[in-house]
Amino acid sequence: MGNQIGNLSCLSRKTAKLNFKIYTCGFTKWSALPFFEYLKQNNITSLIDIRRFPNSQLAGFTKQNNFRYFLKELSNCAYYHFENLAPNTEDFKQYRKKEITWEVFASRYNKKISSENSKNEIENLMFIAKNENIMLLCSEEHHEFCHRNLLAAHLKKIENNLKIWHVNSSRVAKESR
Repeated sequence: MGNQIGNLSCLSRKTAKLNFKIYTCGFTKWSALPFFEYLKQNNITSLIDIRRFPNSQLAGFTKQNNFRYFLKELSNCAYYHFENLAPNTEDFKQYRKKEITWEVFASRYNKKISSENSKNEIENLMFIAKNENIMLLCSEEHHEFCHRNLLAAHLKKIENNLKIWHVNSSRVAKESR
């Protein structure tokens, strides 16, 4: 389906926030009700899906075909899918099978998101983040060894006043330093 960049034009009339934050979350171990309540309670207005396969059978309530509707109806939250910010399929498979280390995976992913191919989506993501309260979504439960943490760190290098909050399935948010 791709991202809904056409919707970004309505954001251009807003004043960008000077200090802003990005939440990150892996949907594993979340059930639907607490997830959507968390979005509402924290006024998260845009969810950025950075999964390679948002329609996987393992996606549960976050399966893209239904997720866009659930987000809008239950949390008044927009949905964007930025596939270029997902890890390469082969790198991800190799890391999961322990054929490459975290360091190798991280190095390859950082190179990917720093490339010209990802530039447009990085710019669009930063534009949304400056105008909306956003959450980056993937599937990994813990952020420490997940591409969403690498992406958040990359964004922090671009925008120093960005605050990163990693949320777990217990609804505990931890600020990244």
